[in-house]
Amino acid sequence: MKTLNHHRIRIITTGANGKMGSQITRTALNFPQIVHVAALVRNKSPFAYQDIGKLANITPIGILAHDNIEEIKSEFDILIDFTSPNSSLDYGISIILNLLEKTLHTIDINNFDIDIIEMHHKKKLTLHHQLLLKYITVLKIN
Repeated sequence: MKTLNHHRIRIITTGANGKMGSQITRTALNFPQIVHVAALVRNKSPFAYQDIGKLANITPIGILAHDNIEEIKSEFDILIDFTSPNSSLDYGISIILNLLEKTLHTIDINNFDIDIIEMHHKKKLTLHHQLLLKYITVLKIN
């Protein structure tokens, strides 16, 4: 795996004009090891080629939104996608369950307590009890 220790991590986000895309833009500015190089909006969006700082309700930052990934595909290390709540949630849950399972195979569970803390913003709609049941299932299997 390539290490990124010697340079800043170049990110792009999707949904630059949305709630989460705007929040990621504002947050990334607080981390010197991250550089937000571009953002994506829907094809032919009126937000294409606008400054993403403006889209995030902050001052312009000189980074533009694009409506075609082909224009910027070689400019980033990581793409962060929050455009579809269901697909992002499903993907996130899949990653968490996979990490939990790998952790349980790596450690002696009898010597550790495991706490799972799930946090969301106050307007997040999710099925917490279903997630809890999935976590419990993974723990019981392992």
